Amino acid sequence: MNTNLLIGAAIVLFLFGILVLIYRLVRSKPGLVVKDRKVAGWTQSKAFRRLVKNVFEVCDENKTGEISKTELYVGVLLTHVKLAKYLGAGATFPPTRQAVDKIFEASDDDGSGTIDEEEFTKIMVILFSQITSRLAAYYGILIGLVPLIISGFIKLLDYIGVDTALDALDKGVWDEYAPEKLQELVSYIPESVWTTLPETLLSTFMMMFAVPAAWDYLDSHFQNVAEKAAPVEKDEVAEKETKQD
Repeated sequence: MNTNLLIGAAIVLFLFGILVLIYRLVRSKPGLVVKDRKVAGWTQSKAFRRLVKNVFEVCDENKTGEISKTELYVGVLLTHVKLAKYLGAGATFPPTRQAVDKIFEASDDDGSGTIDEEEFTKIMVILFSQITSRLAAYYGILIGLVPLIISGFIKLLDYIGVDTALDALDKGVWDEYAPEKLQELVSYIPESVWTTLPETLLSTFMMMFAVPAAWDYLDSHFQNVAEKAAPVEKDEVAEKETKQD
C-alpha cells in the first residue's frame, strides 16, 4: 500500500481523535440545569467551581459576601484570563460590559445593587457554558482546517509552476546581479530552511491574519449569547412584583 496514503490516513485519524476529545471535554451534559438551562459539564467540575469561588473572593474586597456590578464584570474578565491558561486563546473573548450589566440587573431581584456568591456562581456557570461551541469551533479551525489550507495552497503553487519560476529567477537574476558578499552570506543558510520557507511564511500569515479574522467572525456570531444567558428576565421580575402588589 502507498506509504503516503497510510501517513495521510494516520493524520486524519489523529485529527479526528483530537476533535472527539475536545468535544467530550466541552460538551453539555443533560440533566445539569441552572434555572431551567442546560449547562456544560465542565462548568460543574470541582476545579471550575473552585476557580469561580477564588475569583469571587478576589472581587469581594470588603469581605461582605456580595459584589457590585463593576466587580461582577471584573470577575468575568478575571475568570476568562485564568481559564485561558488552560483552554488557550479560545477562552479570551469575554462578553461586553453592557451585556454583563444586563445580566447583573436581571439577577439583582431586590434592587440592592449587589449579588451574593451563589448568584455569582450561577452567572459564571451559564456564561462559560456558552463558550463551549466557541472553543470547539476555534480548535476545529486551528487543528483541522488550517493544516489542510496550507497543504492545499502549497500544492496549488507547485501546480501552477511558482517553484519553477522562482528557480529560474534565482539562476537568472540572483546569481548574476546580487553582490558576492550577500550571496556568500545567503549560502550559509541551510537548504532545509529554504525548503520549508513557503510553509513557514504561509503558517505565519494564517496565524497572524486569517485565523484571527475567522475568529472575529465566529465571535460576532456568539455575541448575543451573554444577553440570552441572563438567569431571570427583567420583565418577568417586574410581572411578579406587579402580581404581588
